[in-house]
Amino acid sequence: MMYFTEQQKQKVVQTKIPVIEFKQLLNRNCESLKDVFTVLKSILSQIAEKISKVIQEILKEYRNLSSKEKYKTVRKLDKCGFTEKEINLMVCGAYHCRNNC
Repeated sequence: MMYFTEQQKQKVVQTKIPVIEFKQLLNRNCESLKDVFTVLKSILSQIAEKISKVIQEILKEYRNLSSKEKYKTVRKLDKCGFTEKEINLMVCGAYHCRNNC
């Protein structure tokens, strides 16, 4: 149930739409928005699943590379301007300080 203040009612009346009809329009629009958001949510979750699968496949392929190929990848990342910390996070998934602090 929706309640309007007197000021809100006056603004609705100025649009020359009856208040009851205005409330019905709002309810229908809210229901339509709920449907749109459920569809959007399902589409975004499907996209996220596909991206996750692609990333997992890339990680699996990277782990199967030889040391020489891994080094080439690290060199390319270094030439792209990434720092040592960023490269370690991308390649190994963790960054450890030299003094283990």
